[in-house]
Amino acid sequence: MFVSQYTHLCVCVCVCVCVCVCVCVCVCVCVYVYVSYLTGFSQQLLPLPCGQCSR
Repeated sequence: MFVSQYTHLCVCVCVCVCVCVCVCVCVCVCVYVYVSYLTGFSQQLLPLPCGQCSR
């Protein structure tokens, strides 16, 4: 039986510098991990733009 699923993983790193005013820069990387149980285990990493930073 062929069973597959997509797992979404998002990692965000934010850096803020405050000198009179605060400037925040966020770098986010989203990855879709494709897991196939038919072939045991396989991955396909697809970098996607992600702007889910709250700060």
